[in-house]
Amino acid sequence: MASFLKKSIAALPLKLRLALAPKLSGVPQTIADNTFRTWIAAYIHPAVRFFADKSDLEQFVCDRFRATPIAWYGFGGDSRSLSTWTGINTNADSRFYAFSGAIYPANDQRARLIGGDCTRTLPENRRLFQTSVPKLIHLQTGNFDETLFVLHAIGETLDTRAIVMIENFANLENAFRALAAYGRPYLVLGATSFFTHLAIRFAPR
Repeated sequence: MASFLKKSIAALPLKLRLALAPKLSGVPQTIADNTFRTWIAAYIHPAVRFFADKSDLEQFVCDRFRATPIAWYGFGGDSRSLSTWTGINTNADSRFYAFSGAIYPANDQRARLIGGDCTRTLPENRRLFQTSVPKLIHLQTGNFDETLFVLHAIGETLDTRAIVMIENFANLENAFRALAAYGRPYLVLGATSFFTHLAIRFAPR
């Protein structure tokens, strides 16, 4: 879909976007699902920002911390997300930790790659989450069990400054279900047009 069309769709009112979803969304069955519609009614408030694609949402999230260092933690996915974030945030004091089953080259001295199953490697590296800088969490495991495990494992370290980006959120059997099962209240900050990607901030514990 052309960039101009994507941006035009993102600017449409929510009701109109939902009406167009069966033809334009990659997950039309999700948009029509009653559980998902109930979630939209509960969590999508007027201040939520909508974006044409994931890269615009990532830029929106990073812009909130442009003047400060961050600690970024990626779970799942491949080298593209790590490369994107190290390119967006160039603060010398920022740190980037990629938990992934695949090892790939890191071209940034601020980045550390932690290969293997995150259910094993995350507990071994809990000290990495003890930091005073704002945290950005990038969840792209695509798996219910792993996503829920990560949320439970690091949830107590996430204060109200932390932002969690969730990929493939509109897959009701994985990320969407894991966030619901985790059960902690949260605020939606931004999303792509049809909720394939989401940025949230958890409420205080």
